[in-house]
Amino acid sequence: MPLFEYLARDVAGQPVRGRIQAEDARHVAAILRAQGLYLTSAQAGAPAARKLPQLRPVDLANFAHHLSTLLGAGLTLTGALQVLEEHADDPALETLAAAVRAEVEEGSSLSQALEQVSAGFPAVFVGFVRGGEATGRLDLAFQRLSAYLERELEFRRKAREALFYPAVVLGAAVVVVAVFLLYVVPAFERVYRAAGASLPPLTQALMAASRGLRNLIPALGAVAVSLALPAARRSVGQVVWRRAEPLLERVPRVGSLLRTARAARFLHSLGASLAAGVPLMSALGVATQAAGRVRWLGQLQQRLEEGGRLTEALRATGEVPAVAIRLVALGEESGQVGEMALRAAEVLDREFEVRVRRLLAALEPALTVALAGVVGVLLLGLYMPIFGLGRAVLGR
Repeated sequence: MPLFEYLARDVAGQPVRGRIQAEDARHVAAILRAQGLYLTSAQAGAPAARKLPQLRPVDLANFAHHLSTLLGAGLTLTGALQVLEEHADDPALETLAAAVRAEVEEGSSLSQALEQVSAGFPAVFVGFVRGGEATGRLDLAFQRLSAYLERELEFRRKAREALFYPAVVLGAAVVVVAVFLLYVVPAFERVYRAAGASLPPLTQALMAASRGLRNLIPALGAVAVSLALPAARRSVGQVVWRRAEPLLERVPRVGSLLRTARAARFLHSLGASLAAGVPLMSALGVATQAAGRVRWLGQLQQRLEEGGRLTEALRATGEVPAVAIRLVALGEESGQVGEMALRAAEVLDREFEVRVRRLLAALEPALTVALAGVVGVLLLGLYMPIFGLGRAVLGR
């Protein structure tokens, strides 16, 4: 995606400059609106941000954790960045801290510096920082941001663990099918053609699939080499997910799981932002960006600007579970929306984990049976001509 240099204004009318990657100017406006900013102008082809090593989620979490600790100890922002630069064990953190400190010392705010050093910085990260700058409590903002990022890492770890067995079974199925089609089927094809055997439709289909796969080997090899590059892998993954998500949401049980996970992510980001002192409108922007639902933002803001309650706005999205809405309603009544949003996120997290375990408990034997069925169909397709040859010999 191209890099845009933008000029925007915050809710107080103060100008904010920065750089961001987006598809076009409308996409820039949507991302900034999710951060509580209003686009004034955007120009494509901005100077490239400083080159940094690819930042992993764990790098961002460590960066936030260290800055929270150092700022909480009373260090100035530049002092904290310098300590992190000089004493970080991770080269990626050292490079990041040095680049950010250079931008801050040149007069940029921290949120602007993050956008300057890496156009790929998560909007959620920048949103938390911008909220901390507005309240003057960067240490609290980084504390909440660190907790949010660590929760995201834990969620990814549990997701990997949950998907390990299904991935192994599916990987085994792919390997079995590939070996059959590339090596076993061609050998049987030569034997059958030499014997002049009559091939049933299933066997003919297997042989056609084998020839097709062999013809695709160069293209598949090129795809595999390109996917070895992290940037290409991320880009392909994003495209595949955008296409697959609407389809998965129509699958029974899987769709409701995705909506629960999305609502939990939204509420956790909203609660952490509010607890860090971010204004509600800006917090909604950060949360919708985190949940991948920027289109919610206009609907939520419109409801609130018309005098509606936050719970009414959440209910109108149709994607936030009722139990979470009830907890947020209690927060509105007690003046603790941030705290109750975090509790609602925890409730949804636990519900998600329980439902995932139940789904996998039903899915694992089904995958095993499916793998056995695939192998059975392959063997049947290969040996059906032999049965025909045997009957022909006995008939003589």
